[in-house]
Parts: sequence; structure tokens; C-alpha cells
Amino acid sequence: MPPLLETVTGYQTQATTTAGTYTAFTAQSGQSFTVRSADSDPAGDMFTPLASFGAAGYLQVKSARMHDVSIGTTFPVPVNTAFPQFNNLQDYTYEEPIWNVDTLTVQSTTVASQTGSTSYLVGLQMYYTNLGSATQRMMTPAQVTSYDNPASKIGDHYISWVRPSSGATAGVQGTGVAINSVNDQFYADGFYALLGYLCPVSFGAFLLQGIDTSNIIVGGPGSSNPMETRDFFVRLSNAQGLPLIPVIKANNKASTFVYVADPATTSTAFTVGLIWQYLGSLAGGAGIIG
Repeated sequence: MPPLLETVTGYQTQATTTAGTYTAFTAQSGQSFTVRSADSDPAGDMFTPLASFGAAGYLQVKSARMHDVSIGTTFPVPVNTAFPQFNNLQDYTYEEPIWNVDTLTVQSTTVASQTGSTSYLVGLQMYYTNLGSATQRMMTPAQVTSYDNPASKIGDHYISWVRPSSGATAGVQGTGVAINSVNDQFYADGFYALLGYLCPVSFGAFLLQGIDTSNIIVGGPGSSNPMETRDFFVRLSNAQGLPLIPVIKANNKASTFVYVADPATTSTAFTVGLIWQYLGSLAGGAGIIG
């Protein structure tokens, strides 16, 4: 059975906070902090979490099956006015085992008590090793480069642009836009590897969803630092030694969407560049996971 990557984001806004008192995140509509029912146990791993806080604090993820049931794993998080806005809290090799249908408690506190309203966003990168019939088209960097054929324009890079908006409520995932909504230069029947993306202005989370991701959301930090995002999926895949580069078939472009979740804005459009590598027709999909 195939593996699967999912980025689960959650949000909260607090009118005031008390330092040392934890408050829970709410998962996005259609998502959950409960580990999916998998065909193995452990179900997989949680990679490095992502977070964007309106005040410096701590992100805590815990469950009855983690090493420490009362503290779990706790990460310091800087205030999101720092660059980049949405932070990887560990390096790309971080792994925390996740257990079949385990319910995660995902919560935060602040270093100093806050008297004003502050908003917070978290992203959990959940990798499942054996998730039933769900399939995603994913490749390793080596698989992507193995299709290079300059004479046939295969291996060429191509950047498209989209303009998704943050939600009407701070931290809530906004309305998605199709990957061909601004410019459309995808070759019919072609496959495209999404190596990374560009964010001219920082926001919270970059999120992608479509047929080729098994309609599961995958994403990363919305940092305006191109060194962080331009090869995000390549770096994650290399560090984990797993096929984690999304591959999208051009015929699915109108039903593949980019979303933004941002704790600092509401109903704000952000320009996002999508960095693709053209893979040709792949002989019907050879070398693709899923």
C-alpha cells in the first residue's frame, strides 16, 4: 500500500494570554489532529512542525503514546514579525513517530502574558507509511532528474503564478485558486514536478490540494525567503530519503488548487510562484508513487 504526506494546519486567536497557560488549536475544516487510521502501527512520522505566532511562545504537541505524556514535544516559537514569518521549528530530518488513530493535543502558550488580541497558526507534516487505498503522485529528486532530456524540452523549469487569498478569519484557510488560474503553459498529458514555490510577501502556510495529492493537503512555510521555499519539497525529500516531491498531471490543472492560511491577515491576496520541472508524458506514469 502507498505512503502519503499530509499538512494539517490549525489556528487560534486569543483576546489575552497568560504565560504558561496552554490553549488548544482548532484544526482547519475537513482536517483533524487525530492520526489517520492506517494499515500499520506506528502509522508513520511527524516531520518538523511549522508555526507562526503573534507573540513569542511555545508550541506543544503531545499524546498518550508519546515519550512524555504530559509534555510531549515542545518547541520555542519566535514572534511572527521575525523573518521568515512561518518557521520550520526543527531541521528537515526531524521525525516523531505517530500512532494509528492516536489523538494529538496541539496547543500553545506565550513567553509573556499578552493584554491584546493575538493570533497563531501551526502546521503538522504527517507522513503515513501505509494508508490503505489513498495514493499520491510523489517522486524523489533522483527520480525527477532521471527524466531529463533537454532535446525534447524535458527537464525544463517553468514558473507559474497564482493569487490565493487568506481566509475571512485570521488563520483560517482561504479560498483556493487553480494552478492555471493566472497563466497556463502546461502541456496536455504532461507531468510536472513541484520543486518549490516563491512568496514575494511572507504569509503563513502554502497549501496544495488536488487529484494527484489524493485530495489531501500538502504544503510548507509561506516565507518570503526564497532560499527557504524555492526547493522546499526537494530538500524535505532529500533529508527524509523519501519521495516527497508532488507530481501533477497537466490534465488535472483546473482541479488542483493552491490555498493560503495566514494568522496576520484576513481576505488578503498573495502572489505565489510555483516552480515546476517538466517530466514529459512519463510513459503513462512510470516512476511515480501512486
